[in-house]
Amino acid sequence: MKRFLILLLLSLLFLSSCQKEEGSIVDGEKKEVGKYPDVILENSRYIIGEEGSEPLELYAKKITFYSEESYALVEDMTFTTKGERVISGSAGEGRINTEGDEINLLSGVTFLDEDNGMKINAEKIDYNREEDTISAPGPVMVESKEGRFEGTDFKGDLRTGTYTFQSIEKGELDFE
Repeated sequence: MKRFLILLLLSLLFLSSCQKEEGSIVDGEKKEVGKYPDVILENSRYIIGEEGSEPLELYAKKITFYSEESYALVEDMTFTTKGERVISGSAGEGRINTEGDEINLLSGVTFLDEDNGMKINAEKIDYNREEDTISAPGPVMVESKEGRFEGTDFKGDLRTGTYTFQSIEKGELDFE
């Protein structure tokens, strides 16, 4: 009887530990989800891309995949493309849509558009690989060969090298 009670107690303990919910990042805030991750990778490389597009290589301390919901959570990452266009950067965390080309970068984001000579720093940047656009809804600092600017609500088209702010708070132009 004691053996049965111990097994029952261990089973209940195991089941209750399985009820732990993983956190997810949505719009910069942690949200609770009731699903278990499919795969958790540590100190890993992940390549994002479809046939005919330049792959984005991502290196992360931790990548947690949720295949049923079509996203992956990433911690402490760097990323780069190789090919005709070169972009690179880093972020403390992020969320990748594994069915599409949208990547949400959070927490101390640096985004480099090396082809257009732009370095962008923000707390949040959304990168759409299919449209080749970025947006940062909050404060942003941008450095380029034309100068250095600080503003809010930044949008950029990486194909054309067109960048806009909702408002610019500080700025310096270099006319050399």
